[in-house]
Amino acid sequence: MKLFLAQYSLKATRSVLSAVLNVSKQASGVFEFLLRQCPDPGSTSPMLFHYLPDTALTSLCRALALSSAFATALASTQLDTHLHVLPPAFSAAIDAAGGDPTGYTAPYWTLEGMIASMDETSTDIGIISVSALGVQIAGTGQAARDLARTCNKYLATTATKSAYGKRLGFFGVLPDWRDVNGTLAEIDFLYLTQKLCDGVTVFTTYGDMLLGNPLFLPIWQKLQDYKALIFIHPDSLWVGPKFIAGGLPQPIVDFPLATTRTAVDLIMTKALPKFPDIDNTIPRRRHTSFYCYMADAKADLGRFYFDIALSTSAAQLHGLLDAVDADRILFGSDYPYAPAFAIDALLLQYAQFVAMDKRGPLIRPEKLRANSLSLLNKHAFMRAFNTQDGNSALSARSYSPRHASDQTAVSTPLLDLSLERTAAESKYLFLYWRFLLPNNGQLFPLQATRHSTTGWIQIVQYLAQNDAGVRTGLLANALALVGQKTEQFSVVMEACNMYTKALQTLAQSLRHIKPEETTEDPRLMTSALLAAFELLQVSDGRQSWLHGMTWLRHSAGQKAIILARGPEGYKEGLAHQLFADGRLHLIYPNIHERKRSVFNTPEWKSIPWSTLPKNPKDELVDILLEIPGLLEDLERKPAHETQQGSLYAQLQERCRICDESLRNWSTSSGQASVSFAEGLISTPATQVSSLSPENFAMAHLGMIYWATCSLLHRVMADDTNAGLYCRKILLMVPFFQRPDMGAIFINFVGFPVSVVVSFIARQESHAAFEALKELLYKIFMDPNRGSQLRAFYETWPWQSTNETRVVMNKTKARTK
Repeated sequence: MKLFLAQYSLKATRSVLSAVLNVSKQASGVFEFLLRQCPDPGSTSPMLFHYLPDTALTSLCRALALSSAFATALASTQLDTHLHVLPPAFSAAIDAAGGDPTGYTAPYWTLEGMIASMDETSTDIGIISVSALGVQIAGTGQAARDLARTCNKYLATTATKSAYGKRLGFFGVLPDWRDVNGTLAEIDFLYLTQKLCDGVTVFTTYGDMLLGNPLFLPIWQKLQDYKALIFIHPDSLWVGPKFIAGGLPQPIVDFPLATTRTAVDLIMTKALPKFPDIDNTIPRRRHTSFYCYMADAKADLGRFYFDIALSTSAAQLHGLLDAVDADRILFGSDYPYAPAFAIDALLLQYAQFVAMDKRGPLIRPEKLRANSLSLLNKHAFMRAFNTQDGNSALSARSYSPRHASDQTAVSTPLLDLSLERTAAESKYLFLYWRFLLPNNGQLFPLQATRHSTTGWIQIVQYLAQNDAGVRTGLLANALALVGQKTEQFSVVMEACNMYTKALQTLAQSLRHIKPEETTEDPRLMTSALLAAFELLQVSDGRQSWLHGMTWLRHSAGQKAIILARGPEGYKEGLAHQLFADGRLHLIYPNIHERKRSVFNTPEWKSIPWSTLPKNPKDELVDILLEIPGLLEDLERKPAHETQQGSLYAQLQERCRICDESLRNWSTSSGQASVSFAEGLISTPATQVSSLSPENFAMAHLGMIYWATCSLLHRVMADDTNAGLYCRKILLMVPFFQRPDMGAIFINFVGFPVSVVVSFIARQESHAAFEALKELLYKIFMDPNRGSQLRAFYETWPWQSTNETRVVMNKTKARTK
């Protein structure tokens, strides 16, 4: 099923957390805090997981995974019968059709990412298939037949000849069943010529026809001849509107209904008994088994096999066991349509049921694995699975999976010392700064803070000595980065736990905010560290869908802390530096929402600098603060048409003043940064031997200047100049993609490149800007953090589908 976050209701979230509370006393303090973050079940808030950051959910999952009650279930090796791939030809066909007509955006997929997911879920064998829409996206003619053949060749190569072929089987692709002759021919190709598939994928509907339609009898007979295994996958019902409540893709609600309709149709048309040598697997989903309570239908329903992808709540599993024998239940994950955190939640719910429910032993992992092996071997044609010595793999193949128990072990070199010990903390922090900062940990000098937002680096080290929240937040970031760099999953797990502790500490302290207190510095620093953690969590292939939204929520938290204190509280000391650095990042959400900033007032622009002079960065941010208000007014519709002309004239006058301010800045305090940046992009990146931290800081400010100019010219309807500034930004990015840049890369380039993404999205039909798109895609493909940047943008809640498409199109191109 194509997962959308709306599937997880707030009520369900509270239920899951409540259940966790009952079985995990060791983490009860954290879980109770998370539970309090969820609003009342009756809330109608459209923001799902709004009060539960995804990293907190991940921490919950990882902490739970360590409890002994779940260890056995989670350590067991899985056989996944519900894995999806996106062959390049299939992705291209969706693009050619103008995208998925249901409105759902195809997920990012790579073979390596899928294997990583299999490793992390302790899956040694996976059966891959093509998901909806299937090749019927290309119609019912020769084009669809050709696409099916191309996809089947890709699947066969991936499952047999790739580096990971020892771990994969596949369900073949068939044309739209309304093309009966084409479908019959492709079945013969799969079973007579290719002789490699483990079954075929069939969709619940073809046009307005269900699978029991008499037109399809020749196809059923052909599959009967080959004693085929059929994976029946949901397809859209093609009902309107495309989006429910204006934003929820139709498949989220209708996929379960599509499964039910087809199951009932096959039962009522008595199709199953006619073809006794065919076995059908079908996703469990929520609605499939309601029909089974009719006595005459229950036996027929027992002819199906069900995988439990995204269907592992106690209610769902009890319903499934009420309907069918435990021998008919299989394991499935629905990767990559189910994101990483959903698969984690799936496994934890399942493990909880196995460990705690009286019916749990009926569907323990080894039972589901045995079911899958038996079913696959029953229909094996040229290849078979074996279970010699308790291991399983494809015949003549050997594979030793990395089990969950290996991943969660805590006896790693970096964890031999307790985190409470100063020596251990120092070791982590030393590695953190080395991996984060340019040139293997070279600190930004004081002069660099005039051009960039790096002043926090000195401040956080000071505050961490005396504040538990800051220290915990800093260690969370350190563990996350070190764990990723050293490929130690247990260290990343501990980082998530530390993140949750920092979040809890911050939430508790915020209940006692007083404007006159000077203790807001640690709170503001902790909030900034939590936001920084989201950037470190994005990695190619396993990113969550929520990092962008969670980063925005942390930004909102920082804004609330600053506003509670007022401008008088930021005139000097650490507070002034934190505000001056943080102000830039707090503008990004305003630009994203096209809403004027609360900091764009004379008081907020002057009082914090009443005793300290402004530096070039501060002066540029003053100008940038005007941009969100200009964007808001650009989209505002006047109450009367007669006001349109005067409002537009006022807007253009404000733009003129802003443009003049930018010109003055670039020839005065900002001249050094702009000149350095202009000179840098005129030189090929390969010819620049090294850059100092101060060089990076000046180049960063140059990009902020270009981004501001591009946004301003957008308001002025000057696309030519807006595009020129975007080009300069993209030419600068390779200098930040140098191997010696450090993980702080995304902090520097994230905002400027997002401006480029938005510009390209508005110009998709203009060939003059194709070169910009190519530059952007080249950046995404660069092995030095390009995929990390793209991965974060995939989690960003863009304001338009075109913006999302600009990012997602690249991910598809990379699979080609």
